[in-house]
Amino acid sequence: MKGFNLRVSEAMNSPKLLGPFFAGPSWSRWKSVLKATFGERMTAEEIADFKEVAGGRDPPKHRVSEAIYAVGRGGGKDSVASVIATVIAVNFEPKGRLRPGEKATILCLACDRDQATIVFDYIKAYFEKVPALGALVKDIGRNEVTLHNGVTIIVATNSYRSVRGRSILAVILDEVAFWRDERSANPDI
Repeated sequence: MKGFNLRVSEAMNSPKLLGPFFAGPSWSRWKSVLKATFGERMTAEEIADFKEVAGGRDPPKHRVSEAIYAVGRGGGKDSVASVIATVIAVNFEPKGRLRPGEKATILCLACDRDQATIVFDYIKAYFEKVPALGALVKDIGRNEVTLHNGVTIIVATNSYRSVRGRSILAVILDEVAFWRDERSANPDI
């Protein structure tokens, strides 16, 4: 199955996709930041929004391979992480990239499964409640969503043992400041 070629701005604004979940002015700054992250064309107002939260830096000229968002409690980071994972998953084109039976994995990693499940529950709801996305689903399990294009979105803990042996398409690293580290009492340092 061919990927969607869905822009993040289209996903977040379309009433037939994720628009109903991201309506209202409180999401406008996030929309600007995500347009910058995915290398989409931006308006002057969106560039100003991005610069305000990026320490005055200009938006990247192309889609980034890594993004770090330092966001406080209640800032919408889990909702945004779910959009990122969803857009990457539906846009994946497996032809020439996966061997028969191979899955491209998007991992939602956190300090424990309960924390990672927050992002996963948003993702699962998108595929269950949005007909256009639901049509892409092969299976929805307790901890994973598998799409017909070979992408599986999985919840896991931040243990190196839990991520081995997978073909990783993208990783959402949630609440990294709270991850356990046996070398430090303050793992966020």
